[in-house]
Formats: sequence, C-alpha cells, structure tokens
Amino acid sequence: MENLGHDQLKTFGIGKKHTDFQWKAIVRQLLASGHIFADAEAHGALKISEAGGGVLLDGKTVQLKLEEVERTKSTGSSRSSRPKVELETEADQDLFEALRALRLSIAKEKSIAPYMVFNDKSLLEMVAHKPRTLGMFADISGVGNAKLEEYGENFTEVIKRF
Repeated sequence: MENLGHDQLKTFGIGKKHTDFQWKAIVRQLLASGHIFADAEAHGALKISEAGGGVLLDGKTVQLKLEEVERTKSTGSSRSSRPKVELETEADQDLFEALRALRLSIAKEKSIAPYMVFNDKSLLEMVAHKPRTLGMFADISGVGNAKLEEYGENFTEVIKRF
C-alpha cells in the first residue's frame, strides 16, 4: 500500500481498531443498506453504489451497528435469525461471505429474498466442494437446470477466485 501512497492519506489505518468480525459486520450492513453492492458482472466484486458515493464524496452519513464480540457456539436452544456457520478456514469463511454477497446482489436486482437464489445449505456445499465448472456446480443441492443456467457462471467465477 505504501508504494501507491495510501499511507499518506489522512484516513490511512483508521480501521485497524476493528476486528475481522466487526469488518465483516460492517460490510454486510453496507451491502444490506445499498451503499455497496456485489457486481455480478464483475464476478461478485464489491463496488460503491450511488448512495455510497454520497457518503464517500458528499459527506453524507450512514449509521451502522458495530458488533462488539464475535459470536460463540450456542449452548442453549435459542434460535437465531441466521444459522450459525462455522467453517474450518478463514479462506472458506471469506468464500462463504463472497457467495452471500453475490446472492444478495442478485436477490436485490430481482427483488426477491436471498434464499430464493440459494439457501445457506447450498452455499455451504459450494464452499465445501468448490465447483469450478458448470458440470460440478450442477451437483450442488438446490441447483436445478434453471438455477444452473441463470446463476452457474457467476457463482463458479467467484469460487474460482478462491
């Protein structure tokens, strides 16, 4: 980053006080609020939306909830709004988050719930098997012919990056 002069920016390093878990929560909230989006044509790359540009360039504000502690394994029978996902490696967790971001982008574009694109179980299976071809992708549970044709290339492209 120093070779690009980023270390000379007055904002350089201001986010280092946040944990990886907190940054993931921030990104999820920015995706959900529409300030950033996962560009399906750019293989799920995160990009700043018009609303995000207003924050970045025009000084508009956005309020985010900062997660204080990382979720731990549940010991009780309480239900959460989202199933607990524990993946073996940081890379697998990052892939899962990238697939979730792509799913959210597609869902917003189609004005449907994200689970209608793929549920978490299908995303977890994608992480576990890492299908890099459409033939391999077709073997994932929840992938029928229509979803294979409609979403297969975008999801396999994200997987290939990992």
